[in-house]
Amino acid sequence: MKTQAQQISERLKNIIQIDGVSSIENLLIVLKSDLAQLFSSYMYVQPQNIAVSAKQDEDGNFIFTTQIKTSHILDFGVMI
Repeated sequence: MKTQAQQISERLKNIIQIDGVSSIENLLIVLKSDLAQLFSSYMYVQPQNIAVSAKQDEDGNFIFTTQIKTSHILDFGVMI
């Protein structure tokens, strides 16, 4: 069974390779949606409280920045 992170990673690869995302804005929309789903396992989060941005460095690499605002982190107890 694939983890949620693996599923998101595969989805991003498919978007870039198969769907042919031509603009970074479309990718950021998908990232925000996927992050909302991922972080909802750890905290109360509303999509409007998630900000995702990207910039390109001098080498052409993309740098993604995520900011998430939450009022409550879920309690997990003690993990061994």
